[in-house]
Amino acid sequence: MAQEILQVSPLPPFVMSALQQEDYVVHDHTHIKDPGALSKVTAIVGTAAAKVDRKLLMMLPNLKLIAICGVGYDGVDVNAAKEKGIVVTHTPGVLTDDVADLGFALLLSIGRRIPQADRFVRNGDWVDDFFPLTHKVTGSRLGVIGMGRIGRAIAKRAAAFDMTIAYTGRAAKPDLTYVYYPTVAALAAQVDYLMVAVPG
Repeated sequence: MAQEILQVSPLPPFVMSALQQEDYVVHDHTHIKDPGALSKVTAIVGTAAAKVDRKLLMMLPNLKLIAICGVGYDGVDVNAAKEKGIVVTHTPGVLTDDVADLGFALLLSIGRRIPQADRFVRNGDWVDDFFPLTHKVTGSRLGVIGMGRIGRAIAKRAAAFDMTIAYTGRAAKPDLTYVYYPTVAALAAQVDYLMVAVPG
């Protein structure tokens, strides 16, 4: 017998395809056509954008699992789920490298003024003018707010650029050799670039 699940946020096509291949009955929470469907649902699936509050949980008497396809689950009322014995899962680490890559790309874009340089060339301004010098990223000082999985991945990329790395967070990490600052303000005063890598 097919399991019935409730989709609570838009899902990537490859996820929907995988669910359909496994014969799940997927109900879209915004268009439930079967009035008895809520009592048949045993799992919720969504992305980090999902909103799963206490009210929704009370409408699903047989719910056993909330599966979030993403790192963040800020929209899930975890306490209400625990009270009902519902397991909440997510996928930590699945996007760590992608987020760190993009974060570092943005850092390079800021330092080297890549968007401005692109406009300068596309507008033809280079014909009559010189683009101003930009800031060197290699060898500069990077401050990371939050040294979890993503913060560490960012620091690893910064090390390859010979950057001096410092960080702040709830507490110093004993396994790190980077300089720790107890506050964001103290960290910001000591660095050239500041990157935020904390939960929403």
